[in-house]
Amino acid sequence: MTGPGDTRYYQTFYGILTDDFTTTFGDLSAHHYHLVKSYVSDAASCVSTTNWITTGVEFIYPHRIKKIYAIEGVIEGQITLVANDAVSQVSDFQVQVIKLNADTTETVVANTGIISVNDDGTVFAYAGSVNEEVVYPFWIDVSTPQWFGENDRIVMKIDWDVNNSSTATVDLSHWNWASTEDIKITIPFVL
Repeated sequence: MTGPGDTRYYQTFYGILTDDFTTTFGDLSAHHYHLVKSYVSDAASCVSTTNWITTGVEFIYPHRIKKIYAIEGVIEGQITLVANDAVSQVSDFQVQVIKLNADTTETVVANTGIISVNDDGTVFAYAGSVNEEVVYPFWIDVSTPQWFGENDRIVMKIDWDVNNSSTATVDLSHWNWASTEDIKITIPFVL
């Protein structure tokens, strides 16, 4: 529960994959997936999609929020999956918010659980076209404050086809393009 002196602050982040800029944090080096407060120039060297990976994809916000702060309230956002062939499918997805410590150990502080969607080629590749996308919104209620310190970082992890990797033929879309907002998360902080 927040007290009378607490300040609520909502920050929206977007997920992009940079070609050249990397983050080094603790044992983590050369990490290219980033959470940003606003999109960088659309001429920036970025990658637009990621093929399915068994371990999921982790976007890091590489900066401090404050010396001590908490996440409390409703986290909301969206992910975008895109067809890479005419029969693309996805069975489910999961979004996790992770506290990344300086030694790169991870603690899951909030997650959606595995959300079953069972969307097949008729949803993703209407009339046999490719590159059709589907946006999946999510909400996570964090009723108990999850505390972070100045040496912790926030990570958004996205998994898809968690329970059914045999049909993992869609890609995760993370265009550096403000009009699409492919990967978007709004986090409620108590400062």
